[in-house]
Amino acid sequence: MTFHGRPYTTRRRENPGRIISVLVAAVLVVLTTLLVATPLAISSPGWPAPQNISASITANYTPQIALDAWGSPHVVWTGQDGTTSRIYYSENTGSGWSAPENISGTLPGSPVDDKLPQIALDDDGNPHVTWTGNDGAVRRIYYSGRNAVGVWQPLEIVSGAGPTPTNNSSPQMALDNDGNPHVTWTGQDGSGVDRTYYSEKTGAVWPPPNSISGTNPTPTENKEP
Repeated sequence: MTFHGRPYTTRRRENPGRIISVLVAAVLVVLTTLLVATPLAISSPGWPAPQNISASITANYTPQIALDAWGSPHVVWTGQDGTTSRIYYSENTGSGWSAPENISGTLPGSPVDDKLPQIALDDDGNPHVTWTGNDGAVRRIYYSGRNAVGVWQPLEIVSGAGPTPTNNSSPQMALDNDGNPHVTWTGQDGSGVDRTYYSEKTGAVWPPPNSISGTNPTPTENKEP
């Protein structure tokens, strides 16, 4: 086709709606490819490398952790001091982990064969720890708390100093609104029956433990509260 002696070519006008549809489809293909290829990079940053918080202590096991109001972790665990098993503690306040503290073997009246620690933190971030240990005759439940100046308090016997209950183990602990510890555990009564016991610290005193699973012949084999 000519116009005034010059060739003239007509062009087809593209549909704007079709162009937009093609662009949207291309974007969706790219996004789908990214989501399929790198799901972990989008959904999770992953776990950092493990940190050794037990230093050179050997035979470490049964760790327990609690977080204070600032998100700092406090950890207790069982480890060997070269002679017997002890309860160790460490915390991370943001500048690194503190050196492990032997909290069950350096205080007056220290038992041996300490195991199964549990930890709770009060509103000020002070740690409270309970565990089971052997005084040479009876396996008992022990407790210690660290005060505001970083000093661990003398050991306290939660399960009583009498001949029963015996074979006390598997303590669990919680703090009330006033920071008083409440502890429950498994122990054997004078008849050799496994019972579930409970005690709470009122002021500076632990009252005699109560068998909360009863004193009747049944139920028996009450364990690991």
